[in-house]
Amino acid sequence: MRPLLIAALSVVVIGALGWFAFGRSTDSTPASSPPVQAQAAKPAAAEAPAREAAGTISGETKPEAASAPAPATPSAGATGAPAAPQAPQTAPAPAAAPLAAALPVAAPPASDAASAAPGLKMDTEFASAKRIVPFAFNKVGVGPRGLLAVKELAPLAKQADKVYVRGRTDGLGGAEANRKVALDRAYTVFHAFLREGVQKNKLRLTYCSTCFAASNDTEEGRRLNRRVEVELLMPPDAIAKLPKPVHAPEAPPPLIAPLASSEILQNIPR
Repeated sequence: MRPLLIAALSVVVIGALGWFAFGRSTDSTPASSPPVQAQAAKPAAAEAPAREAAGTISGETKPEAASAPAPATPSAGATGAPAAPQAPQTAPAPAAAPLAAALPVAAPPASDAASAAPGLKMDTEFASAKRIVPFAFNKVGVGPRGLLAVKELAPLAKQADKVYVRGRTDGLGGAEANRKVALDRAYTVFHAFLREGVQKNKLRLTYCSTCFAASNDTEEGRRLNRRVEVELLMPPDAIAKLPKPVHAPEAPPPLIAPLASSEILQNIPR
């Protein structure tokens, strides 16, 4: 009888110890769920640098609007257990302004228009000398006297800065015939200067059929009007050193003539 009693007490003691050991461990199992929630909160905190990097364009950070973190929802079996704290999000520091933008830019000094073109020459630096290449009545080619005048003027034209070649005629004949004669005489002297080695860019070709230097009532006056007038533009000291004319006499002052009758030829087709 005694051994049975001892065995019964042993079973009761072993059962109580088993319930105490295994029953409490089963009731405390839900308390381990908060670490799972803490692990789930870590990826949300790790996404913050990725969002900040997405707002960076050409080295300039554009911070997003800060949002309050959502509170962690406790599980059903974790009532009263503290939630895992989240890492605070800090707004990125604004990019520093470039140093070049903060420095004042000095305005360039005003330069004189004359100093910008040092090779520019003023009209007051030049003077002119006018000589004549004579022509025969109703002729557009140079005769013996005209050829000597061209030979005399060609070296002077090479020294000049500009050379104006102006065809002229007398008052006899019709207007269209006189216009053609004055123009052809200017072309004749123009090409004669080119053959003598005068640079083409120095020459300016004009003509006028009513620009007279003398009266057409006399033979002497008509002879003076049948000419090509050559004007040499050069510095005054060079004008003073010009030799005396021999075959190309100095041009007399012109009579008053209508300005509209004088035409400047911009293009030289011949």
